[in-house]
Amino acid sequence: MNASRQTAIDVSGIAMHLVLRLFFLLMLLPGIASGSNTSGLDEGCSEPLSTEETTNKLWLVNLSGIGVITAWGVLNWDYFSKPPGTTSEGWFGNDTNYGGADKLGHLYTSYVTAHGLSYLYESWCIDRDDAALYGALSSLAIVGYMEIGDSFSGFGFSSEDMLANTVGVVAGYYSYKYPSIGHYVD
Repeated sequence: MNASRQTAIDVSGIAMHLVLRLFFLLMLLPGIASGSNTSGLDEGCSEPLSTEETTNKLWLVNLSGIGVITAWGVLNWDYFSKPPGTTSEGWFGNDTNYGGADKLGHLYTSYVTAHGLSYLYESWCIDRDDAALYGALSSLAIVGYMEIGDSFSGFGFSSEDMLANTVGVVAGYYSYKYPSIGHYVD
C-alpha cells in the first residue's frame, strides 16, 4: 500500500474514533451535572431497585455499549480483520503522533462516561454510592472493550490508552461519589 493511501486510512480511522467519542459525549451530556442531591437516591425514587432489577439494567447498559462498539468497530475500524496485536504509542512527547492529545481524549472520555452512566444508574433509583461504582465499572468495561477491539485492527492494543482510560474512570468515580472534589476540578 502506498504512503498516501496509508495516511488517508490513518486519518480516516482517527476521524471515526473521534466521531464515536463525540457521539458518546453528546449522549452523556445530560448526565454530567448530577445536581447536589447526596441523599443516596434520586429525588423521584421512593426506594432502591431490587438486586434483580439492578442486575438486569446493568447488563442492558453494558451489553448495549459493547454491541454499539462492536458494530461501529467492524464497520469503521476494521475490528477482527487482523490477529490481536499491541502497539506502544508513547505519552506526551514530541515524538508521539499527537503529542498526548489522544491520551487526554481517552482520559476525558472515560471520565465523562463514568459520570454519565453513574447519573443514569442513579436516575434508575440505584443508590448514589452504588451508582458511582457501577458507572465507573461500566465505563471501564466499555472503554476497555474498545481498546481490546483495537487490538484486532490496525490500531493495536495500547497499554498507554488503557492506563489513560483507567485514570479517567477512577477520577470519574471519585468526583461523582464525592461531589466536593468536582467543585475543585471544575
